[in-house]
Amino acid sequence: MGRESRFEWIGVATISAALIAVLCWVVFTSPVGKTLATGESNDDMLAGTVAPPALRVVPDADEYLAMIDLESGVVPPLTMESLPPNLELLPVPQKKEAFIKLLLPPILRANEQYALLREQIQHGIFDDSLYEEFKLNPDDGVEKLLRRVDTIPVSLVLAQAAIESAWGTSRFAMEGNNIFGHWTYLVGQGMVPAGREGGKSHELRIFESLEDSVQAYFYNLNTNRAYKEFREAREVTRNPLELAQHLRRYSELGEEYVEMVQRIIDYNNFQGYDPLRLLAGAQHEWE
Repeated sequence: MGRESRFEWIGVATISAALIAVLCWVVFTSPVGKTLATGESNDDMLAGTVAPPALRVVPDADEYLAMIDLESGVVPPLTMESLPPNLELLPVPQKKEAFIKLLLPPILRANEQYALLREQIQHGIFDDSLYEEFKLNPDDGVEKLLRRVDTIPVSLVLAQAAIESAWGTSRFAMEGNNIFGHWTYLVGQGMVPAGREGGKSHELRIFESLEDSVQAYFYNLNTNRAYKEFREAREVTRNPLELAQHLRRYSELGEEYVEMVQRIIDYNNFQGYDPLRLLAGAQHEWE
């Protein structure tokens, strides 16, 4: 697959920047209890529930990479706004390790945010506006909402990120923090892919940060009708190799794309990262 090729109907391409901003503010970056009904307080929320920590930006790549220990089992809540410019110059093993370290914190935080929101829904601690945020209406019911508010295996996210961004070295990843090949049809709001066919108007989205790109990916897989089969399968299994079989529509390569995802997961032992968690409540240690 060419680094700049995408299929025209990818869901996040049709999501306006405004909707993503509302989603991230209301659901993901707001304090616990933001979706409570009027009159409820944070104290009425799930006892002992701790919101995932915000990620602290570390501007220096060498400092950042030294702080992430992949063998520790936990990951500090750190991030970089963008990929370091010298990533493509590193030897392949070091490049892969750096790429994984750069993406793990925002991936883990997204998963913990979805897990927390899912728990709130299961306890009835939300209002009907949440249905609209996930492209549903209240008549669809809690079961369908929960199907869209769920986590994604870290290994699967890493594999797709590696394919779509060429391990963080594609032009769109380096210049636009576009890790997952997301399109936009808002003219002038993205980067024009080289070799775009005449009559086509899509551009590659530009994200303000790596975390924004990760959040858009999660929202895409959790709401886009193209991935309904994926979401249904996720209710039965969390095996990333099995779930990958339901991502044929993520690429025009279809079944070949599925096999690519599975090979990358296996070859790089990505499933070893699935149990990782953010180092909760430890952000002060890194300040």
